Amino acid sequence: TMQVPSEENLLTVMQPAQADRSTVSFMRSSLSTFYESLDEYVQATLKRLEEKDPSLCKLLIDDFHYPEVDLDGDQFFDSITIAKLFMKTIDSPHVTELEIRFVELDNIVAAALRELLTSPSREWNRISIVGCTGCRGEFLTPLTLAMKQCKHLTLNHNNIEAEGFENIGAALQSNHSLRSFHMKRDTLYGKNASALFEGLQSNTLLEDMVLNFCRFDEKGIDALSKSLRSNSSIRNLDLGACYLPDRFVSRVIHSLVDHPALTSLVLTLNSCHEEGTLALASLLSSPNCRLQHLNMSHQKAGSNKPCMETLASALKTNKSLLSLKLSRNSLHGSDLSSLIQTLQENSTLEDLDLTNNSLDDESLIAFARALPSMSGLKSLHVLNNEIMDEHLVGREMLKGISRNHTLVDIEIKRSLPQYENIQYYVALNWGGRGALSAAYDNDETLPPIPMGLWPVVLKRAQQCNRRVPNTLSNNGNKKHSRKKEDMPNQEQNEMQSFQHDIIYHLLHGPALLSSR
Repeated sequence: TMQVPSEENLLTVMQPAQADRSTVSFMRSSLSTFYESLDEYVQATLKRLEEKDPSLCKLLIDDFHYPEVDLDGDQFFDSITIAKLFMKTIDSPHVTELEIRFVELDNIVAAALRELLTSPSREWNRISIVGCTGCRGEFLTPLTLAMKQCKHLTLNHNNIEAEGFENIGAALQSNHSLRSFHMKRDTLYGKNASALFEGLQSNTLLEDMVLNFCRFDEKGIDALSKSLRSNSSIRNLDLGACYLPDRFVSRVIHSLVDHPALTSLVLTLNSCHEEGTLALASLLSSPNCRLQHLNMSHQKAGSNKPCMETLASALKTNKSLLSLKLSRNSLHGSDLSSLIQTLQENSTLEDLDLTNNSLDDESLIAFARALPSMSGLKSLHVLNNEIMDEHLVGREMLKGISRNHTLVDIEIKRSLPQYENIQYYVALNWGGRGALSAAYDNDETLPPIPMGLWPVVLKRAQQCNRRVPNTLSNNGNKKHSRKKEDMPNQEQNEMQSFQHDIIYHLLHGPALLSSR
């Protein structure tokens, strides 16, 4: 991506041939050292647009205000420059993605943008309008026309007016191309919400809807619930940080009980308590449930929290849910006990997140002792709980994981004395220990390992060498995994020796591979 604002990108501006030329980015957050090259950069981009450069597919304009790097108060962009970029883009058919952030849509900019959005025979892959002032009805009318040929639309932080909601709702109703719709930090009250969600009822193609940080009143939540009952296409619904009370959460979930397509539901930073959990139990117990990913992290409102006994009971019969996130819910040992029993019966759930709760030594030890019976669990996250006796908890975790052949990822306190050994057994599982041990667990006479299985096992062992454990930031959040070649030599050597350990143990089975 060719960007102006950071020092490492100065060479990108001066030597664009060495950069990824698929995107041009104009960002106001520029230091004075780049100001001299900005005009040259703009002119080069205008030339590429004029020449219909087929490698150029995205235009990004970010006019966010950074007073500390402003140049004597001058505007980084003027309306005429932005309008020129829009007008030149009209004749460049390869540009299929447009992203505008914090731009003032004055008459000059809005007129050029209207021309671009309504230009004939253009199919937009993605349009993103974020934090722009001036999103009035006269602007949103051409935007809704562009929606007819757009697959992904994002409208965040724009303070859309009533007429705009009516236009978007009408466009959703007749749209035959839009796959994802993101709207953040808007107020969905009364008539505005009704106008927006009426279009969703009859839309049969929209799959992804994100409404983070939106605010709902009674009529707004009723309009959303009504539309979800009629909709049959939404696969991913994100209501994170909407701060919905328990009764609102319950209404939304009840509207999803018989939804034929929903696979992912995000409810972070809401108040899913007694009513909401009962509704979730109905959803998860439904024979038509297709939900695979449920995020219930950080449910608000004091001492109230999700009713784990109700949720765990529903999970016993559920055959679809793969991932459950329950972090930051002040869960205690009594909450975990019912979930432990469920995980011994449920073989579908693969990923469980219990980070940042109030689980003590006793509850974590009980969980560790049940691990050998959890045949479906592959990923476990228990960071930042209330561990007091690290040696005891670590010892029991090691015992449990050494007899569990399915767990391939665990996030646990690094200061546990047994931490490296715990990760060792997890890596063995990744390498294929379970594949070889399955034949041995129920038979005293251990059969020879089939010759045809060895290539698979050794391939998996080799993959362990490439699989770098997820590194954690200081606050416990997961970072992106690193490639082996990006690691220091010492870490590479450690990984290489670890691979040898995996192959050694696989070759010396079955005694070392047996869960007994």
